[in-house]
This record gives sequence, structure tokens and C-alpha cells, in this order.
Amino acid sequence: GDQVELNGSDLPKEVQADRPEVQPIPAWKPWVVIVCGFFMNVTLGSIYTFGNMSPYITSYLRISQPTLNYQDTAWILAINIATQGIFMFIGGILESKWGPRANALIGSLFLSCGVMLTAATINVSFALTLLTYGFMVGAGCGMSYASTLSCAMRWHRRLQGFAVGLVLSGFALAPFFFNYIQMSIINPDNLSPTFTETTTDDSLPSGSDSAFKYTNSYFTQEEVMDRVPMSFLIMGSVYIVIQCITATQLTHPPDDYQTTLGAGEYEELQPANLPDDVNTCEMLKRKTFYCLWCMILMLGQVNMFISSMYKVFGQMFIFNDAFLSIVGSSGSAANAAGRVFWGCLADMSNFKVALIIISGILTLSLSTIIFCETLGEVAYLLWICCIYFSVAGVFSLFPTATAKTFGLKHASMNYGLVFTGHTAAVLVNSLLMSQLIGDVGWLGMFLMLGSCSMITLVFAVCFNVKDKLGKDI
Repeated sequence: GDQVELNGSDLPKEVQADRPEVQPIPAWKPWVVIVCGFFMNVTLGSIYTFGNMSPYITSYLRISQPTLNYQDTAWILAINIATQGIFMFIGGILESKWGPRANALIGSLFLSCGVMLTAATINVSFALTLLTYGFMVGAGCGMSYASTLSCAMRWHRRLQGFAVGLVLSGFALAPFFFNYIQMSIINPDNLSPTFTETTTDDSLPSGSDSAFKYTNSYFTQEEVMDRVPMSFLIMGSVYIVIQCITATQLTHPPDDYQTTLGAGEYEELQPANLPDDVNTCEMLKRKTFYCLWCMILMLGQVNMFISSMYKVFGQMFIFNDAFLSIVGSSGSAANAAGRVFWGCLADMSNFKVALIIISGILTLSLSTIIFCETLGEVAYLLWICCIYFSVAGVFSLFPTATAKTFGLKHASMNYGLVFTGHTAAVLVNSLLMSQLIGDVGWLGMFLMLGSCSMITLVFAVCFNVKDKLGKDI
């Protein structure tokens, strides 16, 4: 392919004297990293299909554990995302020692093995299913995720938001690719759940609105249940092939490339504008870290609840499993588009502006989604897409905000700690679902999520972090 000669004469004169001779780098290399990072994230984002798989997993586990319900199995996603945050930090450490390629390969293989082992553990117990489909998948995802982010930001320093958004759009698109495959394996005849449980809060007056009733629907058809274990073997095999191919291209640029644009063209050096590299221990002493952590905690509540419960809520008034799969797939497409859009918006404006808009949209949409029970399935599709599009900004804005605030050198480890805010959100959300949803109903839960978005909006308005030239990051 074409190659770009990195000529030291293109640099400012004050840099040329100390700059060693640089080897040519293929012009396509930065974009190969983006493409491979994208497809790696398609497999890492497979946990986002949990909203589609939850009815099948829960229904299958109820064969041996009849009292199990969706609030219980939501812990699979909770443990998965909680583990992601911890192992993202660990992945950053391993990446600094072994490089992004080895770290990504180890993490992705761990994820795929966890998926395939679930074909066996789902027949044994819920606890073992938590271990394989929750812990193992989450740990592998966190390790590999750190490498894809690091590579994207290092190869495309000037447009970090755009680069991160492109790579992570693959994570969001996983349901778009895999929901239909899962359904064609498990439920090719588009059968609907046949057993329904309804829980009503006895503290409410007689005749209270149905929004305060919590309904669970489960599959009982033998032909559907028999296909559930095999689906994990098939999906895990698909993931492992994609991961082994894409991990080979995940590398960091040479040190000399740190001052270049994505395709080998030099950007204007602005030493006074570059953030100092802050290590993890120093970051923990700064208020900005805790502000970012609290904001991702609040928005993580939204992401967790919608990802795991959109199908369960939709089954209350939409009796078409194929359409609900379309809702999930469309939501994932909106989520992918949102990651790129919000990343670009932050590059063109700043983190603060983008986050204020996101928080405002989420506050409004979450507070009104309950009306979809009356408005119908098309309205529900639009609402879910709007929420997914908006919450996507969390994943493109916060990594770049972390790098722009605390520097790029320790970005993987630092963002791993910031992401533990999302981990905490998952655990809190799971506790809220298991303890409160039967009491406050769907309306109460959606209003609580709207309140979390409103709190984030307040934080965003007050966020006042600037670079060395006095501009908002």
C-alpha cells in the first residue's frame, strides 16, 4: 500500500534537532487498527445481547429452579459489567507489560471460553452460570476493551472522540449482528412466552394503574428450551474466530508517531496545551476524578436498566418476540451511531456541552417512556432508540475526557478506575430492581432513572475542567 514518509523537516525547528530518524509507516495502518478494534468490540459487546437472551436464559434456568425470575438473572449482567471495570484496570497494567496485542488476545479468548462453557453450566446451576457468563465474559471483555481504546486514542490523537466512537460503535452493534442469529437458533418459529407471573404492590389502592404492576413472562415450550445450551457453543465459536484475526493488528504506534495525525501527517505541536501524564495514584487525589466517577455512576444506572429490561417491559404490551428483537437490534444501531456522533460533537465543541445535551435528552425520554404502553409498539421502538442513542455518549465521552484530563500515558488504567463508577451503578441497579421494582412498578423505576439523568445534568453544568490554554476539555 501507499506509505507516508515521516520526514523530520515537517516538524517545528525546535523539535527537529533532537528527533531521531523515523521509519516509514503504512498510511493505512491507523485505519486497520480502527477496523480491527471495531470488530473486536463487536464480539466484546455480545453481552449487550443479554436483553434478548434474558427471557431464554431465565426460562431455561427455571426448569431446575422454578422460583428464579428476571430480577435474579439480572445479576449475570451486573457481575459482567462489574468485572469489566476491574479487569479494564488490570488489562491496562498487562498492556503496559506485554503490549495491546497479547492483552487483547488473552482477554478475548477468556471471554469466548466463558460463553462456550455456559452451554454446560446452565445445565448445572445458576451460580455456575454467573461464573461463566457473568464473571469470565466480563473479565475477558474488560481486558480486551482497554487495548482497543488505547490503540485508537494513540493512533488518532487529534480526533480522539471520533476514533474512540468508531471503535466502540462495534460494541454497541453486537446485538444488531447477533440478536437475529440467537433468535434463529433458539426460537426460529417466533413463539411467544406462554407463562406469565404478575406481582402487584399490596400497599397501593385497589384499581391502581397497571404501571404499578410488575409482570414477568417466561417460555415453557420444550422445542425452545432444548436449543438454549447449543446457542452458547455456536456463538462462542463465532466470537473466537473473529477475535483471533483482529487481535493481531492491535498495536501501539512508535514513540515518534505520538505527534502525528491518524494517517501520518503531522499536527501542529502545542506543548503548552498537552495534559500532564498523571498516574493512577495521583489521579485519585484530584476532585475531577470523583466528579467523572459520579457522573458515570448516574448514567450507568440508565444503561444497565435499559440493556437488561427493555424486552421484559416490552412484553407487557407487545406480544411479538420478533418485533422485540427488532427493537433491541435497532437500539444497538442507534447506540453505535450515538457513540460516533457524541465523540465527534465533543471533538468539535467539548465534553461539557455534549454531556449536558445527553443528560437533558435522557431525563425527558425516561420520564415519558411509560406512555408507550398506550402509544404502541412503534412508539416504543422510537423511545428505546432515543435512549440508546443518548446513553451511548457515556462510552465515547468519558475515555477521551479521562485522557485529556490525566494524559494518555496511563489512560487505560485511569479510565479503568473511572469506569468502576459504571461498575458501582450496575450493582446498585441490580439491588434496586430486586428490592424496589415490585413496590414502585415500572413507572417508579423510570422516574428514578430520569432523576439520575437530572443529577448528571447538574454535575455537567458545574463541570469546569480546562486545558493549559484555558479551553474546556
